Amino acid sequence: MKTLALIFVAFCCIGICAYTVPDPDIQLLSPRGIRVSIPDATGIQLVAFNGNVNKNIIPDQSGSISREIFRPTSSKWMFEDTHTLVQRRDVLHYWIYIQVDGSPHKKTGSWSPSATSPSGSCTPSITTTTRQGLICQGQLILEDNFDSFNTSIWSREIFIPSQPQYEFCVYHNHQQSVRIKNGTLHVIPSLLEDSYGERATAVGTMTLAECTSQVPSDCSRSATGYLILPPVISARLTTINHFNFQYGRVEIRAKFPEGDWLYPELWLQPKNPTQFSEFKSVFVRLGMARGNQVLTGTTGNYDGRLLEFGLRAGSAPNFQSVDIQKFSNITGHWTSGFHVYSTTWNADGFVFHVDGEEAGRLTPRPNDWFSNSNASSGTRNKMSPFDGQFYITLGVGVGGVRDFPDNLRSGDGVGYEKPWKNVAAKALLRFWEAKNHWFPSWQDSNNPGKSHLQIDYVRVYAL
Repeated sequence: MKTLALIFVAFCCIGICAYTVPDPDIQLLSPRGIRVSIPDATGIQLVAFNGNVNKNIIPDQSGSISREIFRPTSSKWMFEDTHTLVQRRDVLHYWIYIQVDGSPHKKTGSWSPSATSPSGSCTPSITTTTRQGLICQGQLILEDNFDSFNTSIWSREIFIPSQPQYEFCVYHNHQQSVRIKNGTLHVIPSLLEDSYGERATAVGTMTLAECTSQVPSDCSRSATGYLILPPVISARLTTINHFNFQYGRVEIRAKFPEGDWLYPELWLQPKNPTQFSEFKSVFVRLGMARGNQVLTGTTGNYDGRLLEFGLRAGSAPNFQSVDIQKFSNITGHWTSGFHVYSTTWNADGFVFHVDGEEAGRLTPRPNDWFSNSNASSGTRNKMSPFDGQFYITLGVGVGGVRDFPDNLRSGDGVGYEKPWKNVAAKALLRFWEAKNHWFPSWQDSNNPGKSHLQIDYVRVYAL
């Protein structure tokens, strides 16, 4: 901090001090701790905060609370200290250093909870989580910037998929399927036979020792005849063991995978199985674009230019969906770069945004979401089955029987027809037999991360 002080003196002596440091917004957390924030402004590069509770602080010296913030979060430079106890009659003495366009700015001050509202400046939120303590409106309740793989947030799902999606992959715990590189999470699909040897798909046996499914056939399978093993290894991460919430805003900055028949899995899924039998599988789609560069059908385009959000519920034959679709208004695809996908979920429905622009809204019918409701009256509300605590899922899906309608054609010019029919017993085999058509589209020597789902950050805010 002594270096910061010398820089401050030098710059102010030559008159570069136009920026005025605002008073920080300080809020009490429960059961202990504080949240400190200042609004973002053009040119801010660094914010440092130092403070002492009930003890004067000398500028340029570290306090019992000492933080440096290197980038803003949702238009605020913010941090939380969940360890320091600050009570109603305490006084927090602080100084702030802010670097703006290379020039330093400082402010000293003091703050007491008794000088604000009876509960500090916290307005209680409608959001609930599995974590304890008071939740305030606008509070950042989950953040992962993927500087490393955080096992206190994420767990891996390990299973062979079945209904309702029947994806053509196995969600495995292979190390090469999940990597952190330069602050970005990569979820990487690969061929099963690259890891298990030639013809493993046709004649192999797979037993998943750490299987997370309760269904035996999801944990062990032997190839026989046309019932081959899933030909692709993928990965799926969830917060189910560490973070579940009801109502909030989820923000994910991601680049979707490119390659035929690949798609991202950015979902919310229920912590507890729903009590209504017709809704055996439930999830909220937080953004999806298919990896095919060109994919056309009788009802339009389905390739990476089409972005989808929506709700899914049920199982065969009563699988239902409600969707929002948005076409790219640029020449590129949604899969060609990073975008920020945001979903706001409250008691009135869902609002979906991409890069700050609203893509659409979904609201329930007067009594529920779907037309096949057969639950007795009085046991559900209009938001059912999206009215409990949900967790976040990230992964890469391959093929399957729900996301690629039949009679599609992939590729420029003549291209090739979608290799499988969604209701056919040999769907998985037909997909694998067409490997020479689709696998080259996953590869690019100049872009080795082409087929990866890449996540820059995941954030959840209270409403």
